[in-house]
Amino acid sequence: MAVTVKNKKTAKKQDAAALAANKIFEKLETDKVDRDWMIEELLHGGPPHKQLLSSTLILMIGKMLSVTEKQTGRKFELQHGPLIPAKEEGWDTHIQIPATLLSSGKQKEEELKMLSHAPVHEQLLFGAVFQAIEWCVKVSEN
Repeated sequence: MAVTVKNKKTAKKQDAAALAANKIFEKLETDKVDRDWMIEELLHGGPPHKQLLSSTLILMIGKMLSVTEKQTGRKFELQHGPLIPAKEEGWDTHIQIPATLLSSGKQKEEELKMLSHAPVHEQLLFGAVFQAIEWCVKVSEN
């Protein structure tokens, strides 16, 4: 059952995070209905501390991407890598993560299997964090 944050400042942060999340997450999850559900779950599901942490992390990702885009003149783009298959029943989503995050060979398959058991909204959030950091590092090095 979702717990609604009652603090007005935190609620405003959640609203801002929802806008930022759509911009960031649309590249990772193209199905708008699924993406909207995942964002809702990240920002309004679970205990208040999780809602606040998720909102803050999404806002920081957005800020990091915005600053990096301005500094480099390049637009955020997904980094190539494997897809995390969703094991959650009823989901056909696959979140892409940068290839550099995983081991190689058989260990890579084991790591993808472990990641596939995470709830899809967590896969989306962490996938976005990994993608944003990897892209920012890549364009900053060039």
